[in-house]
Parts: sequence; structure tokens; C-alpha cells
Amino acid sequence: MAVDFTNTINQYISSSASGLLLTVKSYLIWYYLDTLTTTSRFAGIFGTTTHTDYLFEVFQSSTANKIAVSQDFSTTAGLWRTTSDTATGALKHLAVTYDASLTTNDPIIYFNGVAQAITEVQTPVGTVATGSAGTTMQVGATTGLNSIDGRI
Repeated sequence: MAVDFTNTINQYISSSASGLLLTVKSYLIWYYLDTLTTTSRFAGIFGTTTHTDYLFEVFQSSTANKIAVSQDFSTTAGLWRTTSDTATGALKHLAVTYDASLTTNDPIIYFNGVAQAITEVQTPVGTVATGSAGTTMQVGATTGLNSIDGRI
């Protein structure tokens, strides 16, 4: 069953993130974008959050119409973005896998089983943030940010 997100602030589904706060992680999701978000810096697709800060997130970057991945580190978060544009009007399978044990590692982003070329926008520095007991897994976006306009 899909949930229809309408590019609305604080529109999300959350659950416990226990077991998801690992250094090595993979996330898989089906999504369908109706339109590209242009009303905020980004629109959340999914991630782990403390509700004040995202530890790991996958989002649609409205400034570049790309899918982006961010991982929080103790000094500087890492940020990577696909080089291909985000398409609307089509169901896509999105898979992201990332080993955060080394700051030199990059995530791998797949659309429909095909690895995408990525650009490292910001190099991570420090040790990886893994969260705590208050961390949740969520689909959509909180903390005043918009969700995507589409179905997940």
C-alpha cells in the first residue's frame, strides 16, 4: 500500500529505528514523484532522525532535481547527489547502500537496479553518528521540511 505525500510540512510516517543505526546500511523503497519540489531546500523521502537532526537521510534535492544522501558525522556531515535528474511520472525502485566506517567511502544509489553516478558535494569529517534510543526511522519529513509530492 502506498502513502500519498503532498509536499506538506511535517507529513511523515515514523517507527522505531532499533537495528537500523548501523554503520553499514542498506535501504530499499518504491516511490513515484508527481512533481519536483521547489518550495524548500529538499523534500524528505526516508531516513533516521532524532526529530531535531537527521543522522542519515535520502531526499530529493530541489535545487538540483537529484536524489541526495546525507550521513551525519561528528565534525562535518557527508553529502552525495546523483548526477542524473530525478524523473516524475514513473514508479521507481530506489536502493541506497552505505558503509560509513570510513569517511572515504561513498554511498551507492540505485534506480531500478542500476547504480547511478554520484557527486560528493561535501566530504564527511570525524566519526559517524549512529543515534540513540530516541532515534526513529521515518518516511517523509519532519522538523519543518517538506515531504515529497508523490507516493511511497
